Amino acid sequence: MINLQTKAAEAADKIYKTLKGDEVLYDDTEGSVGVKFARMDLIGLPWQIIVGRKVGSENIVEIKNRATGEVEETQIEEAVNRFSAK
Repeated sequence: MINLQTKAAEAADKIYKTLKGDEVLYDDTEGSVGVKFARMDLIGLPWQIIVGRKVGSENIVEIKNRATGEVEETQIEEAVNRFSAK
């Protein structure tokens, strides 16, 4: 049995550590997902990497463009590569 919360936390930690040094905000606070999304919109972050249920079984995260509202699914490695400083 896989604990999805643990798997998601591990994936989020991996993404954060890989992108650390870039302008990354990791919201690991307590609270509902809706509150976290609202907070990120208020801060004005242009992109969100959302680590959810699919990370456990498929290694997939969502990337949200705040300006357009578009959300796409992608592999963790692809998300990291997209936002890594070149």
